Amino acid sequence: MPLRLRQIQQRKAARSCKEQDPALLSESVSLLADLHNDLTVLKNFDGTPRKVAYKKERIGHYMPWVKGLIEGDQGHEDKILQHMLVWSIDICDIDQFLMIAEYMAKHELNPPFETKLASFVSDNAREQIATMTIDEALAIESFLSDKDVNEKTHAQFLRLLGEKLLETDEPTIEVAEEVEAFWARALELYQDVGVKTKLKALTKSIEERKASETAE
Repeated sequence: MPLRLRQIQQRKAARSCKEQDPALLSESVSLLADLHNDLTVLKNFDGTPRKVAYKKERIGHYMPWVKGLIEGDQGHEDKILQHMLVWSIDICDIDQFLMIAEYMAKHELNPPFETKLASFVSDNAREQIATMTIDEALAIESFLSDKDVNEKTHAQFLRLLGEKLLETDEPTIEVAEEVEAFWARALELYQDVGVKTKLKALTKSIEERKASETAE
């Protein structure tokens, strides 16, 4: 991008800062320049591990700004905020990712791509679920539960979430019933999600366990 055009875009973004504070405008322009440089560096990396390592190293430079936006609660479009949403899920910082996503959902903001926020969350969470804790994965589903989400990616996330919950050696009946509900919802969203047979087996297992407990 030509320098002059980039400077115009940076000034335009800066004008959206809360209350037009000159200090905030200056900080925004400086951070946008830093972000442009970091994105250029990232383009030169082919391997994902190097990209993730670089984002982990650099994300702290931008998060005070992001947290300031969230605390200010003005809901302005902000390029730094958008990219830190992406970086947070890329480095699998789920608490930070959800903090940004909740704020963006509140103000109807979207990622820096041709994707709506909830579908972006679902798609990326599906890719990262193996590295999440169960609590983090459940928090993602809690975020998605009342959102307009791409059916296929949401169904795939629910399938993987159910599998993750069943990874424990002896899941309780309550956990099994939670998985049953997730998989039933996944089937409603997308029939070819791949849980139909497993759901039938799980439902049968739950019924047998309940009958056994009643008999005892």
